Amino acid sequence: MRLFKKKKLISSSVFGVLLFVVCFMFFVIVISNVSDEVDDNEINVLKTSIDNAIIACYAIEGTYPEDLQYIEDNYGVIIDHDKFIVIYELLGPNVKPNVLVAPVQEE
Repeated sequence: MRLFKKKKLISSSVFGVLLFVVCFMFFVIVISNVSDEVDDNEINVLKTSIDNAIIACYAIEGTYPEDLQYIEDNYGVIIDHDKFIVIYELLGPNVKPNVLVAPVQEE
């Protein structure tokens, strides 16, 4: 007399495999979302650092920096140009520059 049918054993192993696949997919999705949030935080931190350096430059020197390189050289802002594109647009001598930070699109 058998206590367990063979079909049940096969269906339980299939259930185990499916459960593993679902857990793995959930893990991949969670890691992907965390990675996206980290990238967004890095962009916000870089933009805030650049804005703070612009304001500090205006407070100390009385003029806004002419370009982004001046901020990097004199105010300690480090920009990873391989990872981010930074657009610095100076509108006038007494108008705060526009700064846009975007991630580099990998192909």
